[in-house]
Amino acid sequence: MTVNSQAGDAVHDFAQQIDLSLISKVIDYIVSEAIVVTKRQLCDFLSDGQYDSKHVLSNVEKEIAHCPLNNLIGESSFGDFDFDLSKRRHASLHNRSSLHMVKRNKTMNFLTKKTSGQQRNILALARKYSQKYRKHSRKMEEKATNQIRQRFVEN
Repeated sequence: MTVNSQAGDAVHDFAQQIDLSLISKVIDYIVSEAIVVTKRQLCDFLSDGQYDSKHVLSNVEKEIAHCPLNNLIGESSFGDFDFDLSKRRHASLHNRSSLHMVKRNKTMNFLTKKTSGQQRNILALARKYSQKYRKHSRKMEEKATNQIRQRFVEN
């Protein structure tokens, strides 16, 4: 007989000797204590707690009724930024902001509703002023980079 089979036999013999009523009592005790601890930790959020809906003032409810319950606008912007950092690491701030502007403002939908002549005029204006806007973006990026460097040196 090998060592593994001896160990298996010992476990099997031990399992047959276990009192199931004792295991049931132990599990009941563990679960009841877990409930006590959970109630103690969440007492402010349960009924009659500090944050129970009965205790919220009605004027506060009226004040925040228009507020969104999520932050999807901010979340999507951070998601786009995260994607940019992973996929377009070397893109300029100008490139990123232009792509996000086109995406958020649905610029392409705006252009498709225009006639071909209007589209040409709009794109010609965009090309005309793009260099000026790109220079402004570079200045802003350099300014931000210099501030980051300055804080790094100060620290």
